[in-house]
Amino acid sequence: MMLASAGEYGRCRRCGDVVLWVVMGGSGKAMRPSTPEPSDDGTVAITRSPGAGLVGRVVTAQVPARHFERLHVTHFATCAPRLAHRQGLRDGTVVDLARARRTREST
Repeated sequence: MMLASAGEYGRCRRCGDVVLWVVMGGSGKAMRPSTPEPSDDGTVAITRSPGAGLVGRVVTAQVPARHFERLHVTHFATCAPRLAHRQGLRDGTVVDLARARRTREST
């Protein structure tokens, strides 16, 4: 079982859930939030790297998870406010601010 240090945990600014901050890819710069608990349905393979902390990568059919990696779900897939926002974009219920401004300025 992989234990994260206190500095690797945080909270989502949108929903307040606890997230696990993971450095993605080889760049060592892009950090992504993931669920703190491992999941068989996960798409992010996480391992601990000396000096880099938790390092993750997206699992693909060509490169499945290795025996020493733990699968986690990206928090972007579980954050309720984010999902509601994305659904609103698809439904057209989100206001197009640029169009609203143009309409207001023309009157």
